[in-house]
Parts: sequence; structure tokens; C-alpha cells
Amino acid sequence: MQLKESVDRFIRHIEVERNLSPHTVRAYRSDLGELTEYLSDIGLSSWDAVLYQHLRRFMASCRSSKKATSCARQTSSVKSFFGFMESEGLVQADPSALLATPKTEKRLPVILKEAEIDELIKQPARFNEGRLRRDVAILELLYASGARVSEIASLDIGSATLVSGRGELRLIGKGARTRLVPIHDKAVEAIIAYLQQRGTNALGAPLFLGRDGGRISTDSIRRMVRKYLAPLGLGGAATPHTFRHSIATHLLERGVDMRTVQELLGHVDLRSTQVYTHLSKRHLIDAHRAAHPRARSVLE
Repeated sequence: MQLKESVDRFIRHIEVERNLSPHTVRAYRSDLGELTEYLSDIGLSSWDAVLYQHLRRFMASCRSSKKATSCARQTSSVKSFFGFMESEGLVQADPSALLATPKTEKRLPVILKEAEIDELIKQPARFNEGRLRRDVAILELLYASGARVSEIASLDIGSATLVSGRGELRLIGKGARTRLVPIHDKAVEAIIAYLQQRGTNALGAPLFLGRDGGRISTDSIRRMVRKYLAPLGLGGAATPHTFRHSIATHLLERGVDMRTVQELLGHVDLRSTQVYTHLSKRHLIDAHRAAHPRARSVLE
């Protein structure tokens, strides 16, 4: 089987059978596209001819030109692809089995303070734009639900329960897993105000519309959030995903148990949620050092 033909087969597999997100599929396609180009350049035309040494040299070229995080992702893409090829009987042995994943620096995510969240949600009114109500509703939902940008963009009107005291979203997350998350009344009110302005109530219609009148894109949401972050001096580090990090940390600081936060975020593995306990501990340490009478007396 030709190089590109096999990659296309794998991409169909992760799209249809594994139902991975479009963003993840694009990453796999890009990583494997670079691999097939490299193999063609060195004269290989079939996957059976690929050896571990070829892959090691390919990854060495990645390390010389890309960040460690990008190379780690590319290594993962290559190993997933060859694992699929071996399971399908398309190669006799997996040449990627011995590939080591580059170590990456573990950085704690950026967290916005509650006051910064409040200021951010006020920003659309200062821009005085026609999409003000839509943008406020999106910002409120990002913080209320801890949803990913892709989950917000894919919402339909029927995905939201807009009842005071019982607001709820039905989100479709990674792997097409569905979860219900509560949303507070301010978010409910913001969505209702937006829909009233829009005048559309069909349950199957997209909840949020873009400039062209179709479903809003994830890129549009990211650009919108960056625009409102910039006047607050937060545009360099914060992203829409920062809302997700922030609400998880704020809930843990208020004593919400980790399993509840895990369910809210849709994490399959509790270890993905545990990073926020480090942030909560850091907040506790900073607060203790700033407020404890004995600590302050030493500093003064």
C-alpha cells in the first residue's frame, strides 16, 4: 500500500471509528504528512521498507527545528499510526515501537483571578458592537461550564436548558462523550438575551452564529476572546482555555471535591484534573504568606 493511501486510511479510522475531534485529526494529518514527505525524499515508497533508523532520523530533524511539545505530539502521531498499521496487518512489525517521546517542560496553566473574569465579561459592552449580547453569552458560558471552545461552538439551541435555577448544558466532548453540566443564572440570562435579540428559537439551530450567519467557528471564538483580553493586558498569556483552567481552580479553592470537577470538565482520567490541585496549593501558599501575621511581621 502506498504511503499516502495508508495515511488516508488511518485518518478515516480516527475520524469515523474513533470519532476524534477535527483539531486532533488535523494534527495527525499534518504530522503524518511531514513523515510521508520525508520518507519520499529519502527514496522510500512503502511502509514495509521503513525501519526504526529512518524514524529516528526523522524525529531528530523535528527536534532541530521545532519545540519539544510539537515533537512529542509528532512522535505520538507516528506511534499511533504504526500501531494501527500493525493491528490491520499492513506492516509486519512496528518500527516505531522503540521511539522515545521527547520530554517536555510541565508548565502550570494560566489562571485568571475572579476580578479579572468580571472585567473580561464587561468588555463587550465597552466595544459597543452589534454582537455584544452574543459575545457576553459566550464569555459567561466559558466560565460557567468550563467547556472547551469546540464544545461551545458545537452547541445547538436545544442543547441548553434555560430555566432559572436549573440551567444546564448538554456538551459533546472528546470521543463524542456527552455530559451534562450546570450553568448559573447569569449565563442563562445572557443566552436568553442573545436569542431574543436574534429572534431564532429552533431547537436544532446552532446556539451561536458567526459573521456569515452560520455556526460560529472555534477560530472566531478564539479571536473574540483575544480581542477582549487585550485591553486588560492579558492577551499574551490567556486564551479561551484559560476559562476552563480558572473555573476548575476556583471551584477547588472553595472546597468542591476533585471528582466533581473531573465530571464538570469531562476528564476521563483523574490525573488530568489533579494539576489544578497544584494551583490551589499555590494560591493557599501565596495567601498565607501575604496575610499571616507572623509572615507579614518578618517581611516588614
